Amino acid sequence: MDVSIIIVNYNSSGLIIECLKTIYSKTKDIDFEIIIVDNNSEKDIQSKIEKYNLNTLNIKYVLLNENIGFGRANNEGYNISTGRNILCLNPDTLLLNNAVKILSDFLDSNDTVGACGGNLYDCDGKSTISFRRILPGLLWEINALCLCLFEHLIWRENRYFNNSNKPINVGYVVGADLMVKRSVIEEIGFFSPDFFMYYEETDLCFRINKVGYKIQAIPDSKIIHLEGKTFGPKTCINQQKIKIQEISKFTYISRNCTPFVKNLCYKIYGITLSITPYIYYFLGRKYHAKELFVRKKILKQCIF
Repeated sequence: MDVSIIIVNYNSSGLIIECLKTIYSKTKDIDFEIIIVDNNSEKDIQSKIEKYNLNTLNIKYVLLNENIGFGRANNEGYNISTGRNILCLNPDTLLLNNAVKILSDFLDSNDTVGACGGNLYDCDGKSTISFRRILPGLLWEINALCLCLFEHLIWRENRYFNNSNKPINVGYVVGADLMVKRSVIEEIGFFSPDFFMYYEETDLCFRINKVGYKIQAIPDSKIIHLEGKTFGPKTCINQQKIKIQEISKFTYISRNCTPFVKNLCYKIYGITLSITPYIYYFLGRKYHAKELFVRKKILKQCIF
């Protein structure tokens, strides 16, 4: 088997059905299987999918008894996978081209690359965040304090999206379309169980890079990412989502940074949350300012 596509479901069967339609219509000249892992949300997901007369012979289902989060659910899917390459694909994605084969062929032909992902677009066809060039840590916090000006100055239009015509090295690929070699997973493990949701793909890419493999963004692979559809409208500030993000962020920093760097990151982040909301508000970016105010409030309530 060339590729195992793992899709984690949490009350998103409608999105998955549309995602499956694009997988079957766009994926050519490659052997693949689909593994749908349900986080204790829809026990009848198989019957819902079968109503649409899709080619379900290569779909496997894992029905969990509890919601164990994104990373651990992918781990469960991986345990029954057979693919040479493993693609973690969000249910709120739609393939625009033969993206699965493009990513798989790239990994197969590049021994130094351990993981890769494609370019992501929103529902209007505009570029959206597909990766980050840096990993969480000291530079990450300084960059955030400076309103991400470092990323703008250094990488310009290629800071979150690959506008070049060639693969580029990145810090991590967004987990919506992250493909990893099975051989690499066998070497370092898959997603850490320490994360419930968010930053698990960041941590995985960090570990992949740490053992000497590159993480690259492949512009020829094109996928729509209906970001936020599985967690409510993006115009609403979801406090539960922010709390999970904050816990996962500091879990990542605690796992991968020295105590000195960790403490410095905490201090800089505190300054960022105290200053930048007012700057964003002054610049007219009221939603972003409000979100940072909420993050500061939630951070005070959390004990890391």
